[in-house]
Formats: sequence, C-alpha cells, structure tokens
Amino acid sequence: MSMISRLAARAERAVSQLSLEASVHVVAARRGLTPDAVRQAGGAGEVVRDATSGRIARKPGDDMRAKQEALYLTVTHFGRPVRSVARAAGLSAPAVLKAVRAVEDRRDEGGMDRILDELELELMPGGSP
Repeated sequence: MSMISRLAARAERAVSQLSLEASVHVVAARRGLTPDAVRQAGGAGEVVRDATSGRIARKPGDDMRAKQEALYLTVTHFGRPVRSVARAAGLSAPAVLKAVRAVEDRRDEGGMDRILDELELELMPGGSP
C-alpha cells in the first residue's frame, strides 16, 4: 500500500470517527444522556411480547435507541460508509445496518421524523432547531 493510500485510509477513518462523535453528542444532549452512555450502550433491553405474533422480543432502552440514532445520522446525514462507521464505533457492519433499519422502522412513530429532522439541523454548521 502506497503512502498516499495509507493517508487516504487514515483520513477516511478520522472523518467517520468525527462524524460519529458529532452525532453521539447531539443525540445524547437531546435525550438527556451523556455521550459515554450513548457510546457504551448495549445489552438486552426490556423483554416484550409482540401483540400480533406473540413472539418474545427485546425492546432497546433509551441509551441503545440513542446509539442507534447516532449511527443512523452518521450514515444518512454525513453519508459515511457503513463499514467505516462500524470500525469507528467498534461494531460489525451488520450491527450498524441493523441500527439504521431500527431507526427507519421507528420513523412511523409519532414525532420521530420531526426529531430526526431537528437532530440533522443541529448537525449542520451553525444549526439549531
């Protein structure tokens, strides 16, 4: 790998890391969480039974939902590649895709579109809702 290729790869990682950090901070502030709580989110969440199918599923907690939203914004708002975001977050690419899909599924919930629009405004230079 040439020196230019190595520098380009390093720059790609840095941009994804900075984009993710910006998203984490904005989402954390909106949800009243610390950025560390969003970064470290994981775990099982609440166990619920789907009313339609009767299947048992896990409903993510606020910290996990915030992490999913930060990953979503990093991929969609900043246009960062999923693999690059996954590396920046210490996750697998399928885990990032799953988070993005989870947020897309929640867009039908009341007010979620508005919240995501406001978060995107906050991520713009000089932006605020």
